[in-house]
Amino acid sequence: MKNLYMHRSSSVFDARAKLPSSMPNLEALTIHSCNERASTPMLHSKFIHLRHLSISLIAAVFSPGYDYLSLASFLDAAPSLETFNLNAWQRYMEHVSIFADTADLRWMREQHHHNLKSVRITAFCSAKSLVELTCHILESVTSLESLTLEAPQSILRCSAPYNKSGKCSPMARDILLEAHRGVLAIRRYIEPKVPSTVKLHVLEPCSCHAVEL
Repeated sequence: MKNLYMHRSSSVFDARAKLPSSMPNLEALTIHSCNERASTPMLHSKFIHLRHLSISLIAAVFSPGYDYLSLASFLDAAPSLETFNLNAWQRYMEHVSIFADTADLRWMREQHHHNLKSVRITAFCSAKSLVELTCHILESVTSLESLTLEAPQSILRCSAPYNKSGKCSPMARDILLEAHRGVLAIRRYIEPKVPSTVKLHVLEPCSCHAVEL
């Protein structure tokens, strides 16, 4: 099997722990999880052929103890990886914010990656471990060409051709405030680390929402 879709709780942990041995020929892996019993383990097993990885960690409140930085285990395990997409949407962000814990960012054992070209993180927030994961990618991926960081957006955007109102649908104030904290975290902690060879795309909340703040 070369393509696999997983959708259940703890599927990220299970995928990292079990798939390298049970499905060694995987080339594309898509994972959806609404809860993880533990952070992703660092293991010696490899996804030798994996080229495309998409992970969605979506919930009203996604396991506050989950360490986003632990997802670096997949990068370490997949030397052929070319694209990595992460959706970190949650209705209530309860992870420790980088603005609440300003101690030095953690770093992982440096393992250079030479094939990963495109990374996209959707629903980017100010969770410190998510900032640490992004910085780890910038520091360890020598082949990176594009990094897209997208703050939470409206379900219906003003630019949608079928949106007759010409305005984005409203966003809850707390979601919007966290979206702006996420953008501030990008500007302060991530943007200064972006090499000149990498194109950084930051998608901020639309100006339609200015009146909602």
